[in-house]
Amino acid sequence: MNEANARNLLLVRAIEIHDHDETLLPRAERLWATRSAQSARAGDEEAFLAERAALLQARLSERQPLVSQAWHASHWPLWSYFLVSAVALVAGLLTNVFGPAQRIQLIAFPLLGMLAWNLGLYLWLAWSALLGRSRAPQPVPWSRWFGRINAFARRKLDGTTPLGKGLQQFYQDWLRHAAALMSVRLRLALHLGAACLAAGTVAGMYARGLGYEYLAGWESTFIDPATLHLFLRWVLGPAAALSGIALPDPEHLAGLRWGPGQPGENAASWIHLYAVTALLFIILPRLALGLASGVRVLRLRRDFWTLDPRQPYARKLLRAAHGKSSQVQVLAYSYHPSPGARAHLDGLLADALGAALEVDHAAPIAYGAEEEFLEHSAPSPDDTHTAHAPADFRIVLFSLAATPEEETHGALLRGLAQQTPAPLAVLDSAPLRARLSGSADLKRRMQERITLWRDLLQRHGVGAIALDLLQPGPDDAQRLEQALHLEGTPS
Repeated sequence: MNEANARNLLLVRAIEIHDHDETLLPRAERLWATRSAQSARAGDEEAFLAERAALLQARLSERQPLVSQAWHASHWPLWSYFLVSAVALVAGLLTNVFGPAQRIQLIAFPLLGMLAWNLGLYLWLAWSALLGRSRAPQPVPWSRWFGRINAFARRKLDGTTPLGKGLQQFYQDWLRHAAALMSVRLRLALHLGAACLAAGTVAGMYARGLGYEYLAGWESTFIDPATLHLFLRWVLGPAAALSGIALPDPEHLAGLRWGPGQPGENAASWIHLYAVTALLFIILPRLALGLASGVRVLRLRRDFWTLDPRQPYARKLLRAAHGKSSQVQVLAYSYHPSPGARAHLDGLLADALGAALEVDHAAPIAYGAEEEFLEHSAPSPDDTHTAHAPADFRIVLFSLAATPEEETHGALLRGLAQQTPAPLAVLDSAPLRARLSGSADLKRRMQERITLWRDLLQRHGVGAIALDLLQPGPDDAQRLEQALHLEGTPS
């Protein structure tokens, strides 16, 4: 999915997840977008998701200025490349490269600093490339900076409203997925800026040389003519070979040493040598690196992100497009929920996922039988007509009255986390509440138990939500919907 389609999908997904009352996107609009996208993109699931998101994004942007602002703010401004290049070019033109009294100091030339900086950068890039072949991928550069942008943007939104929550989620998702692309774009801008800075400096040299005669010479406390000759052969040798301008020998350099009666010589040949050197070692390499970054930008924009069709949000939409009901598998471990608890969970699932829902309450897994269960329960994406066909959502139900154990509960979670779809753990607090009924520190002890469970679940990458399946809360369905659609993010 390309960058534009991914932006629309991430934005609409974030809004739909948090718009529980369907005030921002009414159900009629969602159905209209689903049918329109289905008729336009029949047979192509990714194109269907992209088309539907584009239709809903347009509707949202028309009605909600904040949505339009967030959508536009997530675009990388193309003018930034021109701005960086123009500023660098002007800075180079205005650089006083010749120093005072119209003299060029051969070993204190500003272009030498640019050469040293760029050569150091090339060595670092080469070293990083070598390390990248043998080590695990490193964190994306600039990621901390992008995280600060995300935090700043989220603080500007009202996190108590569905719109604020949705846009906060969008900024978080967008910056996470776009960090690599934005990092490459920054590199492109910096490469262009470095090339333009050197080009501006060279152009400034020639512009000033048209109206003034500049004299080249040198002076040093520690360097003698022989050492200077060796240094200039290393720095200006390639430019001398390419341009045909011969470098002076040590005796000639000794005559250029500033002192009484030694004003130096006309600097034209030295300006030519330094200009060719800048072209060889700064301008052309930076343009080549910029071209490589530009090609990578195009590739990352084209293959930006793909929403896994097995994830709950995508599966729900794709099943709705095909006229199929969502399927939920409930696995209870070492716990036999009462009929009332099961009915309440079914009602919450219907509220969270829609009425077209099939809930399969599998036989409870006995304590210690997790290995046997995992051995025979792994769903296969190709096995769509058996009892083990993959459900759209999988819930593993634990009693909060049980103490989490790595050897049993952890083994089950490890196995389920490797299967499709990834599970969401529901912690039923009703049994523990009944056991501690009348206790003065009921809330504290229940919170301690929830913390123990979430520590175990997080170690295995499984999201968790605590519900009282015998005493429903007013926002239980909303919390459950958000937890399911965020693909296992703890709520």
